Amino acid sequence: MKKMHYLIHGAAGACTLLAASVMPVSAAEMDPDRGWYFNVEAGPNWAEDADVGFRLGGAVGYNLHKHFGVEFDTGWIWNEAEDADASLSHIPLIVNGVFRYPINSKWVPYAGAGIGGAYSILSIDEFGLDDNDGDFVFAWQFFGGVRYVINDRMSVGAFYKYLGTGDSEFEIDGISFEADDVSNHTVGISFQMKF
Repeated sequence: MKKMHYLIHGAAGACTLLAASVMPVSAAEMDPDRGWYFNVEAGPNWAEDADVGFRLGGAVGYNLHKHFGVEFDTGWIWNEAEDADASLSHIPLIVNGVFRYPINSKWVPYAGAGIGGAYSILSIDEFGLDDNDGDFVFAWQFFGGVRYVINDRMSVGAFYKYLGTGDSEFEIDGISFEADDVSNHTVGISFQMKF
């Protein structure tokens, strides 16, 4: 009877160890570099034939491992025309791939690129016109920067980001306007937190 008792307990212990070894674990437990994050950013924006404007942005992404992640990037880019009471804004909707290169320090350089679209908005209050119109166009971007790791969850950084948009068409108070490809250049700061 004692032998049977030991045998049952031994079998139960073996089953427990086997179950533990094959049970799925979370991505974070398998690889602490994997997981969700969000990013916010801000900085001045330069565009052709326009005064210096600004870019406010945000992204939600997933790190597949310590070197590579994917993210959805959006925000607001605004510039006022140089010689008229008019502005051109963009709301980017971009899917990015991000490559990071950890160098065994608090500093992590990164670069990436993305494609998607942008909702471009032209506003004019000049020459007897007072109206705005929008057009959804193809958009692409590339970027690079460096982050300083504060702790396991938070980091801050500096970046450069380029956003290009395709040709757009607008109708302002019944008058048609066209804008060729627009190039936007932003230099700014960012904050990232991992979930």
